[in-house]
Amino acid sequence: RSHSTCQMAHSCSKRLLLILLLRSSSSFLQTRTRVQNIRLRWLSADPGYGDGDALTIEALSKKLRHYVHEFVASQEDAPDTTDPRGFTISERAREAMLCSRIPGLALRRVRLDTEGSVAGVGLFTARDVKAGELLTLYPGDVLAHLPSDAVVWGPHVNERLRCTDDDSFNALIDYGVSVDDDNYSVIGHPELNHDSSYLGHFTNDACRWLPPEFDSLPEADGDFSDEEAYEAASQSRANAMHTDLAEGLHMATVATRDIQKGEEVFVSYGADYWFEHADREELIGPSLAISPTYRIGD
Repeated sequence: RSHSTCQMAHSCSKRLLLILLLRSSSSFLQTRTRVQNIRLRWLSADPGYGDGDALTIEALSKKLRHYVHEFVASQEDAPDTTDPRGFTISERAREAMLCSRIPGLALRRVRLDTEGSVAGVGLFTARDVKAGELLTLYPGDVLAHLPSDAVVWGPHVNERLRCTDDDSFNALIDYGVSVDDDNYSVIGHPELNHDSSYLGHFTNDACRWLPPEFDSLPEADGDFSDEEAYEAASQSRANAMHTDLAEGLHMATVATRDIQKGEEVFVSYGADYWFEHADREELIGPSLAISPTYRIGD
């Protein structure tokens, strides 16, 4: 996979805001606010989820709300003086939940593979999946908080993987998706692919639109030059979407129709994404390659 994931046109418009924000400064990581994330230590104390294959969206959403409620109840809901944005404990807890990876979920409904994928690495179902069923979660390994231009790394992300220059960070933009409240974009790190519970950032679009304005870019077989034809084909082949859970406490990839075992999972990125992708690629060249290791599960 070498591209981002968006669910519908309105999500793509919000993701467009992320791209423009990241490109608005020649030195993003030096000029944006870096926020030290609070670690929700009680996540590691959870006894587990038993059979992850039986986990439902409703049950997980309930657990997410419980996590945040328990943490906030143990704190004073007052501005956190360690946060330059003046966030309350409630706001920090929500942010921390969004960029945490919950251990022990054991969701094994999808897998990564390079064989048969439309774009390098693809996400495939490991069993039959029903419409409306949770496929995997979309990790917030790094958050972009748009109102404050802040960057927040998940506490689980090793220092080695945290970008220290703008070129490296630009390579991660293609793995981001907007949260529905317009405030955050979550970005999954492509080297963190060992947990099948968090593989939403590898979902491909079945089609690609190459805007005519960028005829200098290389064209691949199956590319669409007509925007309407692309939109129709992409939406007709999409079998999943990205959506938020529990009022934005986590992002998830959910099936929009029945999917048979072994099918590739697709979402529609939308024309806005492809235009900005082409514009950025023409401006700075192809995204830096980040070679993941294909190790699914622990």
